[in-house]
Amino acid sequence: MMIKTNSLMILAGLVFASCGVQTFSGLQTIESLVTLKLKVTGLQKSDQPTQICYAVFNSPDGFPNDSGKVVKEGCLGADSESLEFEIDEIPSLKKGFVVSVFQDLNMSGKMETKKFFGFTVPAESFGFTNNPSIMRGAPSFENCRISGAAGAVYEIKMKKI
Repeated sequence: MMIKTNSLMILAGLVFASCGVQTFSGLQTIESLVTLKLKVTGLQKSDQPTQICYAVFNSPDGFPNDSGKVVKEGCLGADSESLEFEIDEIPSLKKGFVVSVFQDLNMSGKMETKKFFGFTVPAESFGFTNNPSIMRGAPSFENCRISGAAGAVYEIKMKKI
């Protein structure tokens, strides 16, 4: 399997400095505020408390490894194999949205990494909206983009390397 080093480092870019909520403070014109409904499936079972941490991007600028470009982030408790939740008041720029998630098994607020054939890769399960292939590294914004249509529930299937 051929995987680019930079692409794997971008996957590891899902690491979030904290799980607090952050609001958008950029200079772009916000068209509206939307609510995204998500269903995360394929979570690992654990005897210990775990959480799902998410990051929302509303532009390809900075996706997926620049936490300064995240418009909203947070963490939620996860105690089953799936979790449904909503993320409110996300600024829309009419470019769509991408949500990246990881299952924080040790409740650190950061994605743990490991070595895989000499590359640094995520050690915890992760996923993106639209469930793109990760065979060649981190997916593009366009491959993960969702519209944020009212009433839609977007499923994210967790992956593990």
